[in-house]
Amino acid sequence: MASEKIDADGLLTFTGARPYSSKSIGEIEYANAKTDDTDKNGTLLEYYRQRCTQFHHERETFMQHIARIEISKEQSHRLKWTLRARDKEIERLEKSLTSLEQDLYKQKSHIQVIQTENEILRSQEKVDRDKIERLLTISEPILDESPKTVDDAAMIPQIYAYPSTMYIGSVAARTKTTNQKRKAISDKSTNQTISDVHRKSIADTKTQSQDSLKIENLTQELALAQKKMNIVKEDYAMREKNAEERIQMLTAQLSMIRNKQTQKCDEAIQRNRQLEKELDKTNRILHQTTAEYLVLRHNSQENERLVLEELSSLQERYRLLEHQENELSSLTSRKESIHDRDKEKIQQKQLQTREREISGLKDQIGSMQDTYRQRTEDLQARLRSLRNRYRSLETRRRMEMEGFGRDVATLRRHLHKLEVLFYEQHLESRDTKTLQIAETVNANELNEAIRNLRQKFADLATDLVNETNSSM
Repeated sequence: MASEKIDADGLLTFTGARPYSSKSIGEIEYANAKTDDTDKNGTLLEYYRQRCTQFHHERETFMQHIARIEISKEQSHRLKWTLRARDKEIERLEKSLTSLEQDLYKQKSHIQVIQTENEILRSQEKVDRDKIERLLTISEPILDESPKTVDDAAMIPQIYAYPSTMYIGSVAARTKTTNQKRKAISDKSTNQTISDVHRKSIADTKTQSQDSLKIENLTQELALAQKKMNIVKEDYAMREKNAEERIQMLTAQLSMIRNKQTQKCDEAIQRNRQLEKELDKTNRILHQTTAEYLVLRHNSQENERLVLEELSSLQERYRLLEHQENELSSLTSRKESIHDRDKEKIQQKQLQTREREISGLKDQIGSMQDTYRQRTEDLQARLRSLRNRYRSLETRRRMEMEGFGRDVATLRRHLHKLEVLFYEQHLESRDTKTLQIAETVNANELNEAIRNLRQKFADLATDLVNETNSSM
């Protein structure tokens, strides 16, 4: 066996090999012949015990190395699983990044659509303004020329630079005045015909009213378009602001995620390097342990071979000893057989004496059985007589109980009669008492009569008690 040492890396190193000596069977027999059997067996057992303890200790160290290797393998598997999980997370984050980029592209396209709509609305606004300006140029200057008569000589035509609410109000006022003038003219000159100038003025007023209505409609449409434009501008500004904020948030999240991913990748790379180093160490330990194991196995096989050879020699000696023991056992068995024959003769004599004793005991048992049989018969007869006596006593007790019940009933009847008599005497005494009071009888006589009645009642009670006692 080689002496082991552990270096700084935690690996086993062999400093030197143990000297191995193989002996032949003849040399072993010669050594065995020199020493005594008892001393030899004791030394061999101690030697093999020491070798077994050494082998177990080496096996424990080898198993500890294997356990360390298994632990490092488990760590490597765990790190592989963690790397796979991190790769999956990276793929998931890349998918999320692509989805975010798609959202950004959609937002940008939406912003472009809003910008185009804004440009279209601006162009429409320009077109509307041009139309309004044309209408204004067409409508100004507006002259109100009415046919001059004798009554409306003071009327002055009103000129407006541009159509407005004032213009519309003046038109309404003019229409009212013209109507009044028409009425006045109709009243004054019913026979006059409407001149061509008056007809022209009516046509002008109609056209002016139509133009004013068109201008009002266009102003309202312009106001609505301006409101829509303001709302669209505000919505566009809000959306643009939200989109910029979201873009900033997404870029910040992307930068954070990329930083985390880079950190995780660096950590995974460092762990992989550490695991590779540990795997290299474990591979070296495995190579060394396998070499040690092979050496140990070779040495153990040699030791087993020597032990088997020694055991074969010991078995031959054991067979010789067994043969001698068998011869001794045969001699002892012969001696024991002779001794057993003598014992058998003695036991036969003892058996004969015991049989005689048993026959005498059987006779005694037969006589005892007869006596016990007679005694049991006597006891059974006595038991029968006692049972009959008990039954007669039971019937007598029942009869006495019945008589006692009858006596109690008669006593109750006598008591009832006495109560009736006592009540009658009480009534009679009360009647006599009334008579005596009427006749001025003395109280002493009444007391004597009551005493006599009480004495009679006590005598009757004592007689009843005596009768009951005698009946019992």
